[in-house]
Amino acid sequence: MTQSRFKISVSLVFSMAALLAYAGLAPAATSALDQIIQAAKQEGEAVIRINTDLAAKDGFEKTINDGVNKKFGVNLKVRLLGTRGMDQDAATIISELDSGRQPSWDAVTGTATTLYRLKQRNAFESVDWPRLFPHIIPKMIDQAIGSVILSVNWYLPYYNTRSISKDDLANLPKKWEDFLDPRWKGKLIHPLGTRQEVLLARVWGEEKTVEFTRQLAKQELLIARFPEARSRVFAGERPVAYFGDYPIWHTEAEARGAPVQPIIGLDPQPTVYFMLGVTTKARNSNAAKLVLAYLVTPEAQQYIYSLVKYGSPFIPGSSIEKIQREMESKGARLVTFGNLEEDERRNRIFNKILGF
Repeated sequence: MTQSRFKISVSLVFSMAALLAYAGLAPAATSALDQIIQAAKQEGEAVIRINTDLAAKDGFEKTINDGVNKKFGVNLKVRLLGTRGMDQDAATIISELDSGRQPSWDAVTGTATTLYRLKQRNAFESVDWPRLFPHIIPKMIDQAIGSVILSVNWYLPYYNTRSISKDDLANLPKKWEDFLDPRWKGKLIHPLGTRQEVLLARVWGEEKTVEFTRQLAKQELLIARFPEARSRVFAGERPVAYFGDYPIWHTEAEARGAPVQPIIGLDPQPTVYFMLGVTTKARNSNAAKLVLAYLVTPEAQQYIYSLVKYGSPFIPGSSIEKIQREMESKGARLVTFGNLEEDERRNRIFNKILGF
């Protein structure tokens, strides 16, 4: 073959390749998501710690299995286990990794304060979620930890409509400082823990929040663990819970017929996200990524809301997004954890003031 004919042949080959690629007939490069899907098929399963109330719902595990397998074209066996306690789960993972073992679970749930412990110990796999999954946008990820936000919880005051006096009902707090009014002395339930005060401090600053907490401690608070605090305000043992989980407590009150209502619109608005992250050295890390990504799709979030009436506030058009917009329209500034080392230091200060 002459040199000129060789050049023509090579040119034709490249031209045909370009034409095939343009027509969509040439084999496409394997995407990062395709690689994860193929690896997940090899793993075949995933074991994930998730919110206990979700895991306990009949049919939840099967529905999520079906959804994951259909969306990604896999045939995974996904086990969704209720957490035994987020702090306890974190401690278990750290202990396992420290001893050179693989974690018992491929992914776990927790709040920023819980998962921060895992982040500090490099117990979370770093995942670029928005690059891998088009439906996951940056605000659906906790930037400090890198975990996927499954749902949101707001700390709101609650009052029992039967046990509260007419005068107190007419003077419900319009701002957090109103709880220092002498009228509320001996009437407040304070759930155990000071994350509420930590979050207020992120807006107010430490000095103001320390003084506020000192004055609050003089209000003869009834201190109770979260489940007990909820039960006591539901029963009307005291008329007001200084704060409680929303919308979870509200949903449970409606289901039980408890005469309890939240106070919406206080500023700032403490906000806690429940998140999921893939553990370091997970046996089935690729399968776990697919499950976590599916849990924040609109269809999965709609299903979760139908079961437990909570979800992510970052799903456009969702009921939870509408609640968040309502809060913001009333002037509430949403505040969540930020500098987690600073938050932990402040948490110890507020615990000491309140005697926890």
